[in-house]
Amino acid sequence: MFETTETQKMMVDMADHLLAKENDFETRRHRLTAAGPDRFALWQRLAEQGLVGALAGEAVGGFGGSARDIASLMALAGKWLVVEPLLHSAICLDVLAKTGRADLIGNIIAGEAIAVFAHQEGSDPFAAPTCHFGEEYGGLTVSGTKTLVRHADLAGWLVVSGILNGTPAMALLEAAQPGVGFETTRLIDGSSAATIRFSDVPAILLAGNAAPLLARLVALHLIGLCSEAAGTLRAACDETFAYLAMRKQFGAPLASFQALQHRAADMHIGAEEARVLAARAADLFDAKSETAVLFAAAAKARINDIARKVANDAVQLHGGMGVSDELAISHRFHRIAAIRAEGGAAEDLRAHVAASGLPLPLTECETDEIAAFRREVSDFTRSALPASIAAKGRYGLEITKQDYVAWQQILREKGWFASAWPAAHGGAGWDNERQCCRKLH
Repeated sequence: MFETTETQKMMVDMADHLLAKENDFETRRHRLTAAGPDRFALWQRLAEQGLVGALAGEAVGGFGGSARDIASLMALAGKWLVVEPLLHSAICLDVLAKTGRADLIGNIIAGEAIAVFAHQEGSDPFAAPTCHFGEEYGGLTVSGTKTLVRHADLAGWLVVSGILNGTPAMALLEAAQPGVGFETTRLIDGSSAATIRFSDVPAILLAGNAAPLLARLVALHLIGLCSEAAGTLRAACDETFAYLAMRKQFGAPLASFQALQHRAADMHIGAEEARVLAARAADLFDAKSETAVLFAAAAKARINDIARKVANDAVQLHGGMGVSDELAISHRFHRIAAIRAEGGAAEDLRAHVAASGLPLPLTECETDEIAAFRREVSDFTRSALPASIAAKGRYGLEITKQDYVAWQQILREKGWFASAWPAAHGGAGWDNERQCCRKLH
């Protein structure tokens, strides 16, 4: 889905064949529903095939490490519902490479060590961490709590964010040592997470004054989740469309019913939108664009909404079987729910983007005219949207019919109602770029 180079295409092809053989649906289902679920079964095989190394740059012994490389593998993880810690390994490899921890990098690439990114404390991933980093007797200690860190119960090493001397910092510590407590839970998608409590735990300082580095890691996390969601949604569409073609009612395939065709078309559009947003976020990240972090946040917020709709439609179009454990679509629904909950709430991500006041260009070659129009859309939306409607969106409350009508009246007065309709028929006559600007903001 995201591979563009020959190396990426070969990597994806190799990984696809491996996962088809080792992680087919029934094998995975029985492995994860056993009395002692094996959430680590594929890890050594992934390492042996060099797929963990694809998450790291060549300078540290890998052969990838770009956001596009990570997105390509995470899309496959979504397709095959992989529960092993690929994304967290990519994030940790990135920060370890930038802080010179080559010894641990080699162990992770070889499949001999697991490291996870312990950052999340609440619903806003961009909020300053509250974990306290103290300096005592010439060493660093960590105290505080990290909430529901995915794969934490499997990890031997933790990359932890915190505050040192009033500024964000990053530290590395061993998971199995006194002062580290885990409250482990099973997630809805069959994987696991743990709330971690630190009490004066010895650690190694990776970076001080690390606000830019932390923002980069959060963005990489969001891009990985977006890419995995895109892979999951594409697989959900393929499975749903195959089911509609096979299942019959009144002697005709469900796929022949126009109403279901419309829902299937909407699912395809949603899956494609998620793919394009994730690809754009990865490209901005690799290009070191100043808007990369903001775009990743905006993309994740939008994909959260898309994924909920597409996954729900996939279940509905399967009927009662859509919620059964024996069908892959129910597992995709669960994974989408977990992805939406990870990496921050959509309202917090949107609030972060809005508070920045910075533009989010749709392409690298955006014209001055479109850039000016995008700023106009942003300024108008921020000033004209009624506070009551904005608050409902922020807190996930129901937007009523009266709210929609009120906003439509405002858009009509501005001349922006029915923006896709030709001007000759009473619409605004916007082209695709202008419509995308309005939808993004």
